[in-house]
Amino acid sequence: MSVAIPTYNGGRHIAALLASIACQSVPVDEVVLSDDGSGDDTLEAARAALAGTPIRLGVVANQARHGPTGNYVNAIAHCSGDIIFLADQDDVWTVDRCRRYLEHFQDPRVSLVAANSLIVDENLRPMGASWWRRDPARWGPRTLSTRGRPRHLLRPSVLAHQMAFRSRCRDEVAQIAGEFMIEDWCRWACEMDGHAILDFTPLTLYRQHPQQHTQASRPMATGSTVHRLTVGPQSAALLSALEAQRRNVAAACRRFRRHQERPGNGDAADLALKIRFIERLLAYQQRRIDFYRALARRRSLPRALALHGRMLSSDYFPCGNGIRTLLKDSLALGRACFRPEGSP
Repeated sequence: MSVAIPTYNGGRHIAALLASIACQSVPVDEVVLSDDGSGDDTLEAARAALAGTPIRLGVVANQARHGPTGNYVNAIAHCSGDIIFLADQDDVWTVDRCRRYLEHFQDPRVSLVAANSLIVDENLRPMGASWWRRDPARWGPRTLSTRGRPRHLLRPSVLAHQMAFRSRCRDEVAQIAGEFMIEDWCRWACEMDGHAILDFTPLTLYRQHPQQHTQASRPMATGSTVHRLTVGPQSAALLSALEAQRRNVAAACRRFRRHQERPGNGDAADLALKIRFIERLLAYQQRRIDFYRALARRRSLPRALALHGRMLSSDYFPCGNGIRTLLKDSLALGRACFRPEGSP
């Protein structure tokens, strides 16, 4: 098992994370840090925390800033384990976290496992909530999807630090580029390969502090660039994010096509299935772009209604965040329909 950790000025919290990894009831084989040019003692603290443990520590020092997504991908690329866990530099793992994940990976069809997180403050005091507000005693593990086909109505948002996936998905995960969020693409890439499992048991202490990249206290913190933006007919930021995602999905599709054309590159039928799924994502992103452009012009509302109906019938659950995305787009449509004539 490998753990991929992107780091940047995380010296204050990295030792606590690594100590919790070293204490797992099922031991981890290696930890890979991709450091984005930390100006503090992050790397020194990491080496000290794992000194005297059997865990191999790999450190990749970036020559230029990669940003949160690129830093994650860089760490993943240097992992050698059969199962790759993702971790944020400021979180803490419960002692049975790896064991619980491995129980799900006993099924060879499972490509991705994600477990709940308990939200805590900077001093690890519980803040009275978990990321998915579900009682694990009542909500057992759920199959999120099967090879791109949704099996869970709500399509809960999944954060990067909650994920672990098989190394066979690494090449697909590495296709991510630009502004695409690691959690979105990683989930899609793994879902194309096999089953994705949600475990509602909190297995990570998700630390909240002002310097972190994603905060649970922020409105609509769903783990997606698009879903964290204000939804509305005049949201230029939302359109920009959608267009950036569409460009990245198109680039990934081109790379998969080139990979498919090379001889000896695995199962052609499997690659073709993945390409079809990416093309579906691409069509969904374009429809959502057209939908928000139509909302901005009152005369185009019939087109917006038609696009919304198309996404409702075929797109929101396999390609978006299910009911979450549906409700946000429906709210934007409702606002546009009842906007007074002549208003912006």
